Amino acid sequence: MLLNYKISIPSFSISEEDGRTTHYQIKIQNETKEWIVQKRYSEFKKLKDSLTQYFGDILPELPKKKYITFLIGKSDQELDQRRQELEKFLHVLSRDEKIINSGQFQSFINLTQSKVSVTILQNFKFGIRDFYYSEDLLIILNAETNALSRIDAYIQNIIDDQAIVPVGSIECWEHSQKSWTKKYNSQAICLYFHNQSLLIGLDNGMINYITILPGKINTSYEIEQHEGRVMGVHLFNQFIYSVSKDQNYRVVNFQTGKLEVDYHHNFELTCLKFNEIRNCAFIGDRNGQIMIFQNSIKLVTLDFNDQFVRDLTIDPIKNYLIGICFYTGSTIVYDIGGIGQEKNTRKITQFKNKDKSRCVCWSSSRGEVYIGNSDGTITIWSAKDCSPIKEYKVHQNEITKMIWNEEASILMTSSKDKTIKIICLPKKWEGDIIIEKKKKSLDDIEQWNQIN
Repeated sequence: MLLNYKISIPSFSISEEDGRTTHYQIKIQNETKEWIVQKRYSEFKKLKDSLTQYFGDILPELPKKKYITFLIGKSDQELDQRRQELEKFLHVLSRDEKIINSGQFQSFINLTQSKVSVTILQNFKFGIRDFYYSEDLLIILNAETNALSRIDAYIQNIIDDQAIVPVGSIECWEHSQKSWTKKYNSQAICLYFHNQSLLIGLDNGMINYITILPGKINTSYEIEQHEGRVMGVHLFNQFIYSVSKDQNYRVVNFQTGKLEVDYHHNFELTCLKFNEIRNCAFIGDRNGQIMIFQNSIKLVTLDFNDQFVRDLTIDPIKNYLIGICFYTGSTIVYDIGGIGQEKNTRKITQFKNKDKSRCVCWSSSRGEVYIGNSDGTITIWSAKDCSPIKEYKVHQNEITKMIWNEEASILMTSSKDKTIKIICLPKKWEGDIIIEKKKKSLDDIEQWNQIN
């Protein structure tokens, strides 16, 4: 998009306020317009650091700072030399189409802006691990994310059998009003909800199976499914599917109590996605493998060539499977074929997100991949050319869950910072992002922004 733009740094200036700070005037022009932006050397460095997270070490070097000139200042000749080197830096960047189409570069040169509306749901007691949302129902899974607070709660619960100091809870909101809360003395890790049935995976390996009626819990009982943290749960027909850090993938018939599948893996299992049309479970592990199961049969194992598959998402229309790696941010898109063709799954493309990627969503109509990161940012990728379109800060802590609404172009995110954000994306991305924070939108959803 920017290949027709000419970028130069014709001059620099010294700040009149302190007589030391140098601003470099960057001129951007094409056939119809031109504009000037001022940047300090530190802003060039910030741009390079940000781009390095996505493009690695292929970027050109910046002119190095010298300690002696930091102390006594630079001469005009030295500043002009730096101006030329910074201009060369921008010229090299502008020859790479993926870089110039990235949100970081476009933000740096102040292109036109995209407005993003964000609604904030806040004041929850604990950090949010997982959530479910529909038009008139919001279910929120809270967990104490502070390790010292959890240890203190565990000790108190051991000392006093009657004292239950919760380290997790599940909240149900109906028609914008809180209807009930259930507390746990083990961390609540993951949930699944469908048709009045709710599964809660706990840190102690138990699964809490709840059925709900309007305004209340109908039934609730715990299933001893695992010996370690439950990392993913799903309910389909009469079967409960689950994976755990105890390295087991299990399927139990909750009506009879019979264990239908008991697969023990060599590594911790980290995520589970179940496709009901295919009757297939997609499971990631901590050693970089993705396995596809149909009932007790393992159809295929995909080698991710990385450690710790953190999350998966499936596109049932285009038959895509997208996986992300936590430590390196590697993202792989697979074609799993039509129903019954899972054994022929093939890799389509791969790109690198920033390190410590936690969750992923996909928009089929927009051709965009949304990745939530541990630093609270969201990165938006174009699947067409595998380039980062935008990145912006949404939360103050790790993003734990994302839900994408295709019809409304709305991305919902939760975080350990005790908030849920509802992000209305523009139909088309243009330049930098302007975030408009709101406390109300989407009917009566602002009523959820209340103190527990």
